[in-house]
Amino acid sequence: MKIELTKKLLQQKYWDEGKSLSDIAKETGWSAVTIRNKILSFSILTRSVSESDRKSKKFIIPLKEELEELYWQQEKSIQQVANHYNVSTMMIQKWFKHHDIKKRDLPTSIKLIKNRTISRDDFKNAINSGICMREAMQKFKCGEHLLRNYEKEYDLYFKERSDFLKERFAFHIPPKKELENYYIVLHYTVKKIAEIYNVSDSLVCQWLKKVNIEARYDSITSQAERDINEFLTFYGISLEERNRKILSNNYELDLYSDQYKIGIEYCGLYWHNDNFKSKSYHINKHRECQKQGIQLITIFEDEWINRQEIVKNVLLSKFGFYQRRYHARQCTVKEITKQEADEFCEKYHIQGKSKTILSFGIFNENYAFPFEEKNELLGVLTYGIHHRKSSNELVLNRLCFKKLTQVIGGASKLFKFSLSFINQNEIISWSDNRWSNGKVYKKLGFIKEEESREDYSYFHSTKNNKRRISKQSMQKSKVGCPKNIKEIEFNKNNGYLVIWDCGKIRWKYNNIRE
Repeated sequence: MKIELTKKLLQQKYWDEGKSLSDIAKETGWSAVTIRNKILSFSILTRSVSESDRKSKKFIIPLKEELEELYWQQEKSIQQVANHYNVSTMMIQKWFKHHDIKKRDLPTSIKLIKNRTISRDDFKNAINSGICMREAMQKFKCGEHLLRNYEKEYDLYFKERSDFLKERFAFHIPPKKELENYYIVLHYTVKKIAEIYNVSDSLVCQWLKKVNIEARYDSITSQAERDINEFLTFYGISLEERNRKILSNNYELDLYSDQYKIGIEYCGLYWHNDNFKSKSYHINKHRECQKQGIQLITIFEDEWINRQEIVKNVLLSKFGFYQRRYHARQCTVKEITKQEADEFCEKYHIQGKSKTILSFGIFNENYAFPFEEKNELLGVLTYGIHHRKSSNELVLNRLCFKKLTQVIGGASKLFKFSLSFINQNEIISWSDNRWSNGKVYKKLGFIKEEESREDYSYFHSTKNNKRRISKQSMQKSKVGCPKNIKEIEFNKNNGYLVIWDCGKIRWKYNNIRE
């Protein structure tokens, strides 16, 4: 017998009792997938993978009174509370939200910090030990501003980071052959090499660069990669980390699912610019995956930071995970305004809105799921004119659907309806190899016209470092580049770094009516 799934019940089972989705499913008579979808629909906070593993240890959320005692009466910080329970600070934040515990305001927090005194002897001993400001912050568990005030009060000063590093690492770079043996022959990570020499990871990276050894960027799994893995694991998608067994040329797949034949490459902008990765690195890796029948999804850092929800939606659709499925015959297509299309694309397309002249939407006018309204906009298709001034080509520039929603046959219905509004004999479009294999274009009747080589964009090493800048925005005429200097050379001299992608495919549709 199935038990009604209420928010209160799921909150109690999932958080208060620390039960897994499978356990809740057995008790209530529903499937684990249904339980997961209900948890999401009720906006119940979810556990991380590491936190979920604690369920075997009878991991139970502490009482509200206990947390308030530590935080308010004992005046402990979030970090100190986390240390008390041996969990992450993020977990404490979730507990506070679960119990609706208010956090201290900024003035109160500052007052508590100021009340934490550091004696002159302790301060002097720390300075005499040769540690830098950053290490002192970790030692005394406080911010730089407080330590700067103590410097003035005691007239004792920490070494600046640059002087500290010069003194600590005042020895010669190891021989190139020695580094090659560790890094290439023995295939040690940067982290392991750093442990051998008792230095930082960043210093080892500097050594590799100085002796012309190309960095693999595999010293540790980045936080973003862990977040992506954790997100997909929650939906039951199992991924292998750092697989080097499948691809040739020593290429590594950051995340890989053998079941779905999908690989995920996460590219931090700093480590994947052309100072560390060759021009053809990403496209060659994409081609290697194609040979093995693997679709490689390449995510750039700024996409994960600035458009994370859209990236997650695209990833789930690639793995075939949807919460709602409609058939095109249940839906109606009609022309929509540019504003409606722009707002939809900003929410659900990885590139956001575009310059459009025609926009179409598909609506669930004839059918709606329980508790949902009819006439909801489920997907959008738009057209624009090619950005080249001399061109009058019509471009299919956006096609996307709502989060966790699949409309079977929706793309075809949108496209066929739009053709009655179009007079041009040809329609062109591009698929980005980082995100798409172009199958949807084949289904719509497009012909693969050309496969372009890798293309590039910029990002600045000190400003805008979390957002790429298109090459069109950095043309000679727009940046004041002299005629006798190449655009890339000029921009690199001004602090910009170049990121190369996986190339694109140009598609063409012949719209000739007999």
